[in-house]
Amino acid sequence: MFEAAEPEQQEFVAGEVGCVLHMAPATAMSRVGTALAICAQPRLLTGLDHGQLSVGQARALLDEIGHLDAEHATAVLEAVLGDNPETELEATPGELRSAVKRAIIVHDPKLAKKRHEAAKRTAGVYGRPLPDGMGQVVIDCTAVQMATALAAIEGRAAAMSFAPDPEAGEELTVGQRRVAAFLHALGCERTAVQAVLECPVERAVDVHATAHARSGPSGCRCRSRSPSACPTTQRS
Repeated sequence: MFEAAEPEQQEFVAGEVGCVLHMAPATAMSRVGTALAICAQPRLLTGLDHGQLSVGQARALLDEIGHLDAEHATAVLEAVLGDNPETELEATPGELRSAVKRAIIVHDPKLAKKRHEAAKRTAGVYGRPLPDGMGQVVIDCTAVQMATALAAIEGRAAAMSFAPDPEAGEELTVGQRRVAAFLHALGCERTAVQAVLECPVERAVDVHATAHARSGPSGCRCRSRSPSACPTTQRS
């Protein structure tokens, strides 16, 4: 229908599809966009036609190759799916995503590096409000920076002691402890939770003064000459 329509009429195809399938306009537009994107990848279409791929697998592959040019995308799909479309894939969508990421780098490492350098320039920190009075702090950074930040948050949370939530009267979950540790590292004031680093010196200083303190023995500010005298070192 899309290919048969005149260029000025193609924008109405999603509306026709929505009417036939009883979909909302936005849903129909998304479905048509996905269908057109898959049709633009003959290897994906062949895999679906022969039962090699499920719709979920095809969508996962499409998400990962969407930023590639046609030649690069075709080469990556052939490397991941093989030459025989009759062979059913047992990989999960997540496993296929990982395989595509590896194939992209192997096929053209220079281009992959170029895209990475371009993506680094979009790094930033954003806020995203959520329902129920929640919110997210979204950080776009490199994979190495992400792993480093997560390890630092986990390390700081492990080196801290937490009082029960005064409102709920319950112990904090692992996730809540990590959030508290993250905010503590930023120097944010504590509101609903109490958290102190397990080090005699850190207990005595203001929360804002500990914002730059690293967790673990290497970052402990306890000046005890004996490592065994510092609770942080003992726990580590």
